[in-house]
Amino acid sequence: AAVNGYLDRAAIDVFRREHGLDDRAHDDLVLKVLDVLDHDGYLRRDGERYVFVSTLLRDWWRGRNGTFFTTASER
Repeated sequence: AAVNGYLDRAAIDVFRREHGLDDRAHDDLVLKVLDVLDHDGYLRRDGERYVFVSTLLRDWWRGRNGTFFTTASER
């Protein structure tokens, strides 16, 4: 979300496969994590995507990790 500007379903599916969570039984777990991040004010849902609420937090994450981060679509 910090590098691309959003987190979408395609990226979530890549992360799920990378961490062995690609079966549908883990849908609830992934949704719970996203709900916690939404509830705690880190991310907010914007249509079918998630975006950072705070530009300060987004910029911090991007500055700390963005240089060496490979987006899900490039994996």
